[in-house]
Amino acid sequence: MSEGTPAGIPGDLQLPVVWEGTEETPALFANQVLGQIGPQGEIVLTFGQLIPPAFVGTQDQIAEQAKQLTQIPTQTVARLVITRTGLDQLIELLKQTADNSDRAQEMLQQVQSRVSDDK
Repeated sequence: MSEGTPAGIPGDLQLPVVWEGTEETPALFANQVLGQIGPQGEIVLTFGQLIPPAFVGTQDQIAEQAKQLTQIPTQTVARLVITRTGLDQLIELLKQTADNSDRAQEMLQQVQSRVSDDK
């Protein structure tokens, strides 16, 4: 998503995009994502963190505690607004990242298998 010509730069001039502040930006855990379409067609992505409630006690006590719930809050950790083109680029990036993750897991399993076989 960081390739191409930034807005306002003549089309024949290619400049690299350099990420700044990445290491200083906190990495936040998100296990919930909400996607919405804004009033001008923009894509609004909201990332949140849902922590399940803790139940303690016997099975009956836990069942009673669960019945008392009316909702489970999700803490918003980030909201991003992107264009439709940005959404397409994000989808492609996520597909590539998923493929890379799958390959890395396969490699790790192969290494672990070899280590186990050597014992």
